[in-house]
Amino acid sequence: MRCDLQPLEGKRATFIATFSRNDVFETRWGSRAKALLKDIQDVHFNPVTDHLSITDPDSLQLMAFLKEGDLIVFNAGVRKYRKGYPGDDIDSRLKHPESFDYTLCDVRDLVKQNLDTPIKRISGDLGLKELMMNKRIAFGVA
Repeated sequence: MRCDLQPLEGKRATFIATFSRNDVFETRWGSRAKALLKDIQDVHFNPVTDHLSITDPDSLQLMAFLKEGDLIVFNAGVRKYRKGYPGDDIDSRLKHPESFDYTLCDVRDLVKQNLDTPIKRISGDLGLKELMMNKRIAFGVA
């Protein structure tokens, strides 16, 4: 369990993390996208957790243009979620028991902090003109 996130449940805070990758994983309802962050710290550089997945679509949209190794600073909410196998298969239930953990959601005010590239603020309300200017738009089927 991510104990350092527990006191922040239901609140928003600012975090620093290293972007690892965008990925897709299978659920019983189909494929779902996620962004993997590692070395998550609070604004005082205290370690919060070694890794964490972000799965909400609005947050993923903000992280779609990041590359592996990008250092980011962002504001996010902390929420509790249930993990483990909830089904009837007893072997799977013993192998993956149900428990609660904490994750980040509703990412806002994402700022890329890499030293090798200019600092660029990525907001959730990107206009079409800004998207075209920054080549952050793709037409077609993903």
